[in-house]
Amino acid sequence: MFELVRPPRVRGGGVSYDERRGCREAGRIERHQNAIVIIRVELVGQRDLLVLVHALAAHGLGLGLGQRGQEHAGEDGNDRDDHQQFDQGEPLPMEGRKPEGLITHSPFNAWQGRRIRLFSQTAKRGRSLRLRLARGCGLLRYQQGVSRLEAYQTRLMEAPPTRRKFVGGTALAGAGAALVSEASGAGASPVSLLRESGCDVASLEKADRLIAEQVASGAVWSAALLVRRGAFEFIRAHGRAAAHTPFLIASPTKPMTASAVLLLLDRGELKLADPVQKFLPQFRGGERAAVTIQHLLTHTSGLPDMLPENVELRKRHAPLSEFVAGACGTELLFRPGTKVSYQSMGLLLAGAVVERISGQSLPAFLAANVFGPLKLSATSLGLGGRKISDTAQCQVDATSDWDWNSAYWRNLGVPWGGAHSTVRDLAGFAEQFVATENRPWTAATRLAMRTVQTEGLNQAWGLGWLVEPRAFGQTCSPGTFGHFGATGTVVWHDPAARLTCVLLTTRPSADSRGGLLGPVSDLVSKSVRL
Repeated sequence: MFELVRPPRVRGGGVSYDERRGCREAGRIERHQNAIVIIRVELVGQRDLLVLVHALAAHGLGLGLGQRGQEHAGEDGNDRDDHQQFDQGEPLPMEGRKPEGLITHSPFNAWQGRRIRLFSQTAKRGRSLRLRLARGCGLLRYQQGVSRLEAYQTRLMEAPPTRRKFVGGTALAGAGAALVSEASGAGASPVSLLRESGCDVASLEKADRLIAEQVASGAVWSAALLVRRGAFEFIRAHGRAAAHTPFLIASPTKPMTASAVLLLLDRGELKLADPVQKFLPQFRGGERAAVTIQHLLTHTSGLPDMLPENVELRKRHAPLSEFVAGACGTELLFRPGTKVSYQSMGLLLAGAVVERISGQSLPAFLAANVFGPLKLSATSLGLGGRKISDTAQCQVDATSDWDWNSAYWRNLGVPWGGAHSTVRDLAGFAEQFVATENRPWTAATRLAMRTVQTEGLNQAWGLGWLVEPRAFGQTCSPGTFGHFGATGTVVWHDPAARLTCVLLTTRPSADSRGGLLGPVSDLVSKSVRL
């Protein structure tokens, strides 16, 4: 049906970015001149156009369908015939235009026996493009309605895409989404692609409808869902958010903080059995001497979830150092290591240990040593230089200058719940812990993070990750790990099924099964039968 390749020059029907002309425009488009993609298409039915459209969207490319002359006019002011230009192998004009995303040109000589003209638009980061169809194209109204694109990047890749990397595309039309694997071949049909994914897409569509209903009713303002299995990716967004919108993810921040601690473990700068007061001398008195680094990461330290003075600290915009001082002085609720009791203050002190050893702030350490190397460019502890308006807004009962939506809280970057991320980045982070390479963590450390470290106690925790399958999907396999967030978020990965699920919403939830989190996770877990 279509394939993505890197040709030396555009000839005939296709979608392209002209490399030579791009080189002449290098001053305006930086290194974008190295990105060149052509899509060769054979349209055989109405569904095929949507397959193509979403293949482009999956790679951050926009496809504009419009009336003749919408984008390109000749020097004399008359509309050019872009079909004629492409038929002659001539590049489309770039002068006077400033690309902020990939400009795609789409000439099709015929489709279902009718000539349609498709013209280019610029796919800008964060902008959705509604497709407008030329007369006589034959698409049903429903199909027009689902044909919306979102641009996920403004900078194009600095190296030219290769055929090995870009064979395929996303089929996202009515029945669901499937990323074409190289093994399946470029000519596979959407139905065969869905079958090869190993996922019951109908179950994923049902989950998506459930989210859409909640958003339509106003119960949830915004939501984004990503399901991934190997090369297959199903991604949807609703409400005021797009798939690339950063959310305040709340407690999935905890495994990120834990991962920073474990980087120091791999570097030999601490041991899990080290007492916390070795690094934080102010953490002393009573049974505090018995609290180890491992206790902080497994919710077994005896520290409370929140400080008694938590609200008061937030109301007066206290710096993080005051929270650390409070955690060092607060009473332990039980003898360390004797039971599991969920506690955010343990991760707060874990973050303080990272800062003491590294000499960097935790946001800076994570950016340089975790998010950067893993190419999680949309993830940060704190706002990371973003505007709050660029992120999804949490549904809070009242507006105050210290709530989840406040500049104070969003910038504070608390180690237990202050990260911002997107569905793709959060999925990529979780999947790192089933990877086999030895960077940035060793394979043994990755495994330890998602392996139960609290045997014999009342809850199964790894080092930062919850390892209780039924806390996520009803049919999740043993070994499934993940985390939920009080802002209405959940991320989990089932290693046996090779299945990742991320759901980010704006409606707060008190547990991993609350609101949409449980029902959607159940449907996602049921989409794969082992």
